[in-house]
Amino acid sequence: MRALVAISCTITVLVASHALADTCMPATEAEIEVIREAMELKLVDAQSARFREVCSIPGHDKVKGDRVFCGLVNAKNRMGAYSGYINFSYVDGAKSATLVDPSSADLYPPFAYCLACTPSADCDAMLD
Repeated sequence: MRALVAISCTITVLVASHALADTCMPATEAEIEVIREAMELKLVDAQSARFREVCSIPGHDKVKGDRVFCGLVNAKNRMGAYSGYINFSYVDGAKSATLVDPSSADLYPPFAYCLACTPSADCDAMLD
């Protein structure tokens, strides 16, 4: 069942990245550095983080912040190896970013991620 959920989340993210391409503005290097600092609380080695497909979406009245950043991040784990790209969201001005790992025990993705980064059936109930 978990494998099915992980596959479903992966497919949703791939479809969503294409669906949001029109509304996402690519992040600047300076914005990525701010996100990297926010990752300090989430990653073992935030300085090793590699970012991909990072873009910003205008904020929403349900999320504090002017913009929400979405993208993929890959960083080194405790063993010093890169662990693979996972999705993240970061609300402009927040103290930390949110990692969205489909293999985690969390049933639903984080609210800001649902709102800005992916249209998903799992998110529909949260947004109503």
